[in-house]
Amino acid sequence: MTEPDLDTVELTVITPTFNEGRHVEELLDSLVHQALDVPFEVLVVDGRSTDDTRAKVEARIRLQGTRQAAGERCATVRLLDNEERRTPFAFNIGLTAARGRYVAILGAHARYDRNYLQACLDEVRAAPVRTACGGLVRTVPAGDGLGARLVVAVLLNPFASSSRSFRTVTPGPVDSISFPVVGRQQLLDLGGYDERLTRNQDNDMNERMRRSGVSLRVTGATGADYVAAATPGLLLRYAWRNGWWSTRSALFASSRMHLRYFVPAAFAAGTVGAATTAVAAPAPLLRRVAAVGLGAAWVSHLAIGSATARRGATLNGAERALVPPTIVAFHLAYGFGTIASLAAFALRWPMRESAGGIR
Repeated sequence: MTEPDLDTVELTVITPTFNEGRHVEELLDSLVHQALDVPFEVLVVDGRSTDDTRAKVEARIRLQGTRQAAGERCATVRLLDNEERRTPFAFNIGLTAARGRYVAILGAHARYDRNYLQACLDEVRAAPVRTACGGLVRTVPAGDGLGARLVVAVLLNPFASSSRSFRTVTPGPVDSISFPVVGRQQLLDLGGYDERLTRNQDNDMNERMRRSGVSLRVTGATGADYVAAATPGLLLRYAWRNGWWSTRSALFASSRMHLRYFVPAAFAAGTVGAATTAVAAPAPLLRRVAAVGLGAAWVSHLAIGSATARRGATLNGAERALVPPTIVAFHLAYGFGTIASLAAFALRWPMRESAGGIR
């Protein structure tokens, strides 16, 4: 298969990278030999990585060129620069450069089943209305250690993450999808990804697609392994940023802020308020009431976390005891991120965070 031209490429994979040297070779291995019945290309949009990401991608480009010259059917890989080093810029750079009628917006921290592109594309083509389709996402640990397995147990817990999370949804119509295949022009007609958002740009796009009449679906015919955060500390950082950016995208962009997004913030604010009252209130009765209320809230939270911890199948009985307190910390981190975002909006602080950390 020779270098495809504008008329032959049917689908373009767009994936942003930044310092993904540990993952990029496995990522490309799962993409370039997809069992797809049409010519396709893979665009790696790199945010000026400082590790060996670019060198590994360039080596793969040379290898693919050699294989194509020998007549092997495989995708063309191209490396593009993302000078802004933020994910929505990477997606828009890819949309502009894409040759395909369809695009697949994929993450670098996932490994895709060999039929991923074909199964999703089949759903999009067969649908009677404009459709974006993704596969089931299987969250897998970053290693064999307890911390990595604990992270997965929390993320897969419906009490921790929500039954509507992309990690817990079942095949069929959904509110939000990850790693979609969709018509390129549909995204361009919506103006591309919102470049004001350092994070949550995918949820924002999902919301705008749904409002424009695009049906979002998950197919059970394929899936992807998503590599979760490696440690509980990174999980809490992830939760804080999600709280921050989910709120910021609703305030500044077109995402809808659902009431459930504020539940962790209410829990965090209630915890601080009750603890402060229990310690510093001048009236003894008020201190006792606050202490009892705080204790009841935490006991209830831990009880629900304990009842749902059995979903952490990679943990043994003793290890599962760590799930409930980790869920508490996860919800507090998300809640404080939401509160900080609301405060920043009220004080008119700048919207963006530092440039690094494209995920």
